[in-house]
Amino acid sequence: MFIRMPDTKLIVHRSALYNLKPYNVGEDDVECATSYISRLAFEHSVSFRMLINRIILPSLNDDQRGGKLFKKTMSQHSFHLNGINFRATILIRKLNELTGRTDLQLLTFLPWKSKIYFRRLVREDLSYCPMCLKQQWDQNMDLYFPLLWCVNSVAVCPKHCIYLEKGCPYCGARILAVSADSHPGFCGNCQHTILKSSTDIRTAERSSKDYWISTHFSKLISSNKNPYALLTYSPQLKKMVFPMFLNSTWKDISSLSIRLDVPTLEAAVSSHAIPFGRILEQGYPARLSPLELVKPSKSERNNDKY
Repeated sequence: MFIRMPDTKLIVHRSALYNLKPYNVGEDDVECATSYISRLAFEHSVSFRMLINRIILPSLNDDQRGGKLFKKTMSQHSFHLNGINFRATILIRKLNELTGRTDLQLLTFLPWKSKIYFRRLVREDLSYCPMCLKQQWDQNMDLYFPLLWCVNSVAVCPKHCIYLEKGCPYCGARILAVSADSHPGFCGNCQHTILKSSTDIRTAERSSKDYWISTHFSKLISSNKNPYALLTYSPQLKKMVFPMFLNSTWKDISSLSIRLDVPTLEAAVSSHAIPFGRILEQGYPARLSPLELVKPSKSERNNDKY
């Protein structure tokens, strides 16, 4: 008589921290890394700073941690975890390991590292969309901050076409991307929710520069899973570029050189990292989007005939 043994199941290594699922990975309103860590700290009944200083940093070796300087700068500049610098690279990799997740880099701009150049990409003082927070509240969700709100250049919510708010609507205190004792959606000073009445909301024109910049960063974030979906290989430049620069060099694009300064064009075609923010700022008057092919002007088409 044979006894059938139960199927053997693979025993997965237990994670040191909860395998908390981030919100909206792969979408334009994906949760930012600092918001995720704040929610993770709340689930463990500790503060953000304690989670970083007592659990995550001690788990790094000396080479990764960089000694006391790294710990000090992490306490003062934790908002950089949403960006692309070395702090984000080290901490997000370790956080993936501690939580057993593999997607936390998508809560930052790390997928665009070495592909795009940003100057002062993320901000310390958070701006927020009260309508987005109200929707989260009405759906009984944990309040969270999308990565888009952390971008310095973003001033408008592209979903609701309204300007982002700054500061607590009740006590006026700054809303920091990282606060030792606060939770996403709440003021770190008065502990009140930062939900705001719709009568105080400022609408934005869809033709405005602020809306233009916000929608482009929104598209960038939604492509975090596959940045190359927005990039195309240029045989002439021998690298991945935005469609704007496809099949051209900066000396040959008269329509671009009128709108974009030479240093910006040179950086876009000669270096590995493309100055995305500068291109958006300078290309807005002519609606030259880095994500679209540039069509030659009428005079350029006529010149091609001779």
